[in-house]
Amino acid sequence: MLGGEDMMQGDACFREASLKELLNPDFISEYTDFATAEEMFSHADFPARGGKDIEQVSRERLDRFVQEHSEFSSWDELVANAKYYHLSTQLPDLPY
Repeated sequence: MLGGEDMMQGDACFREASLKELLNPDFISEYTDFATAEEMFSHADFPARGGKDIEQVSRERLDRFVQEHSEFSSWDELVANAKYYHLSTQLPDLPY
């Protein structure tokens, strides 16, 4: 019998998605005031364009921006929902 790691090897559904994949235009346009992640970050009051830049921004600034421009109350909540949204596109039977 195959172990969990063997079963997941090579399965695209179980690989870690990048921030760019998570913050895709479908998700961003549905749940924020913007059409794309690039547009969202260009309106931010901090110098971040995604990825490693986000790690340099204080959590308070990120959360405030997310609260003002999305349906979510924090950056963590936005990312968690983006992960679920992304997964639901990979596994269409998941309700979202």
